[in-house]
Amino acid sequence: MDANKNPVWSRHLDSIADELVRLTAVCDVQLRDPGVVDRILNNDESVCGKRNPIGFRKLRSLLVATYGSLNK
Repeated sequence: MDANKNPVWSRHLDSIADELVRLTAVCDVQLRDPGVVDRILNNDESVCGKRNPIGFRKLRSLLVATYGSLNK
């Protein structure tokens, strides 16, 4: 997708990416490691290097919402 054609959608995706980066840092999650996203979606909090239940819930909710919107 060309960001120039749809700047609103581009800003939306950028804000999602920024929040994912922030939450992965707070929870110490290696999001790019194989299987980590699936484990988060399956509510496996053991992927976190730091215990942060609130941060993990927010991270999982954001991933669920992102997958939901991308699959529409």
